[in-house]
Amino acid sequence: GFVYSPPADDDPDVAAMALRHEPLVLAIPEDDPLVQVPEVGPHHLDGRTWITVVRQPDDTNRGQFLAACAKAGFLPDIAYETADPLTSLG
Repeated sequence: GFVYSPPADDDPDVAAMALRHEPLVLAIPEDDPLVQVPEVGPHHLDGRTWITVVRQPDDTNRGQFLAACAKAGFLPDIAYETADPLTSLG
């Protein structure tokens, strides 16, 4: 089967291998001041309102995403969630 998150390393009955890596992409409106920033860092993202894409039926990446944000030094203010990437861009 294909899954987004690998099974636990300690499961002897399941073997897994990465077939593809999907980068996270920050999409912002073209009139946002961050467009002018050559390299956006975590400090630029703190305190901003976020729209996130939630995979259905289970969002296995949400915890990893929030942990990565916290490790980078900020927590996203998630105001909206959608299951459709195109909806979130709109």
